[in-house]
Amino acid sequence: MVIRLIIPFLIFCFILGCSYKDVIFTKEELKWTEPYQHDDTIVYKSPDNKRDTVIFYQVQRQINHTHSLEQGYYYTYSYSVDYRLTIESYHKIINPNEVGARTSLFDISKSTDDPTSAEQEFCFLGLIFDSKFLEDISNDTSSITLFDESKAQYKGVNINEGIRSFKFQKENGIISFIDKNNQEWFR
Repeated sequence: MVIRLIIPFLIFCFILGCSYKDVIFTKEELKWTEPYQHDDTIVYKSPDNKRDTVIFYQVQRQINHTHSLEQGYYYTYSYSVDYRLTIESYHKIINPNEVGARTSLFDISKSTDDPTSAEQEFCFLGLIFDSKFLEDISNDTSSITLFDESKAQYKGVNINEGIRSFKFQKENGIISFIDKNNQEWFR
């Protein structure tokens, strides 16, 4: 008797889990990925001639699936942009596993079990901004957005010397940042 009840339930779960569903990302949600449609190397220079060479990687789209009775049956769609500091750069990402490792600049994800809610995070040179901050500034129409450490969820994370803020331009991405000595580094 129990098997007769379980088999239709398992078939239903399998069909539900295998069905293809897509989620829609708005242009506004993806605006932080726009400048990163191809790999690019940018050199930032401080007033006292220190340099950071940053390789920004092209935006990537991924689809991950979860199919289990414990966690449910859904797909997670995400877009991400990574970056890497070259070995010659003044700033260093502290990663005990690998020198010069790629790290996440921006991530956004949605799942088919809640396609209206997006999880997102923006991280650069030790400053981490969460979904709440990014939602709060989502209606900002200016061409340059300031990401300041006072609004960061975390600061000084995995970096030899953190920064105070950075400026993001919609067309070009990160155009400058201010270090702990209040010096502005430009492209």
